[in-house]
Amino acid sequence: MSKNVITVFASVLLSGLTAYGIVKAATPESTTTTVYTQDGEKVKTVNLSLSDYPDFTYAAENAVEAVVYVRVTVKTQQQQYIDPLFRFFFDYGGEPQTREQQGSGSGVIISPDGYIVTNNHVVLNAT
Repeated sequence: MSKNVITVFASVLLSGLTAYGIVKAATPESTTTTVYTQDGEKVKTVNLSLSDYPDFTYAAENAVEAVVYVRVTVKTQQQQYIDPLFRFFFDYGGEPQTREQQGSGSGVIISPDGYIVTNNHVVLNAT
């Protein structure tokens, strides 16, 4: 092997080990604990030792089976542009037209009776 290849390899190896060390040092150790609700239901929580951020792992694991597809219909009124000469000669002002637009998004079932939570922009002005 040439001297340049060895130098590049050593440089890449050293950079990789340095990056790993920095990431490892910056990542807090996590501990998993089991908590029980008043009903005796088992709840998993993850406590991050150096962070106050909430952990959504448990919510994501439980919600993955309850994700649903939401399809909506939005009815809009559109005023057609009518040429002024056409309007003058034929006395036609143009009726507003109702138009249906389809939209979709996702939601999560949050209760046994089928209550779904979704983002507002998915259902805004929808029927």
